[in-house]
Amino acid sequence: MFPLLITIVSVLANLQSIPSTAANGLLSMPLYYCETSSNCYWKATGVIIDTASGPSRDYSTFGISSFQGGIQMSMQNGGSRMYLTDESGNRHFPFQLNNKVLTFDVDVSQMQCGFNAALYFSQMNLNTPIGKIDLTQGTGYCDAQGTCTEFDVFEANAAATQVTSHSCTGSSGNCDHWGCGRNSRSLNVFGPYRQFNSMQPFTVSTYFRATNGVLTSVDQTISQNGQSVSFPAISDSTCGGSGDPQFPSTGELEAMGDAFNGGMTLVFSIWGTGGNGMSWLDGGSANNDCNTISHGSNTLKFSNLSIKPI
Repeated sequence: MFPLLITIVSVLANLQSIPSTAANGLLSMPLYYCETSSNCYWKATGVIIDTASGPSRDYSTFGISSFQGGIQMSMQNGGSRMYLTDESGNRHFPFQLNNKVLTFDVDVSQMQCGFNAALYFSQMNLNTPIGKIDLTQGTGYCDAQGTCTEFDVFEANAAATQVTSHSCTGSSGNCDHWGCGRNSRSLNVFGPYRQFNSMQPFTVSTYFRATNGVLTSVDQTISQNGQSVSFPAISDSTCGGSGDPQFPSTGELEAMGDAFNGGMTLVFSIWGTGGNGMSWLDGGSANNDCNTISHGSNTLKFSNLSIKPI
């Protein structure tokens, strides 16, 4: 009984240490950061909204709020996109993920088909000022549909999830627009009331495996209620060809690893128009699960974000 008491006290102490505020008036989204397996601590990181007019802290207008260790987003006023900031609140937090595992908890139980709850990385300019009074400075957003490397760790609603790599080479916008991805529908175990029940929160862990500093594979595991399922790995040998003809000419995973070596920006977003508008993700009206979740409120929760060495 005494060891159990120690465990409970340890868990409570860890919960109490989670930062609940962020600098510069930003909404809190803390990051549990492990430099080594035994040197872990919370960073008081935050999030800022990107709007057509520049960075914004007007969270309520977009249906965004925080809770201990996480954020909630709603499909309000056309959706929203936010960036994780460093502890100063003035710069993007630089994610360097080679030989690291990124883990978070997520709840997409209210996300209908045709809408997308996303957590992804963009090779944005890390020195772009954000959260400043002069909103004309902008945020420097880019993605693989334009001119910079993008890694989609998680795009999902209650019917499906997907992980996709979009690498780029050079500065001329030679990007893998389609991307090499893995979708949960191919596993046939994720969805409303399935083995991995999208009506309940679950944990996503993504492993960025590198050899001699070169990213060689990315694999992802979904965990819930003591069980786990893994996607087939994204690697140079499993991508390209008819699946993604742009993959070999846009730097493959080595280019993605180079982007992570330089530091990538974490983006949270919620968007979509409903119906068959996200059929590449959820299958649209051909997927019977879409009928089951057709009355969701299109809200989502991300929490317990962490980085640890593999």
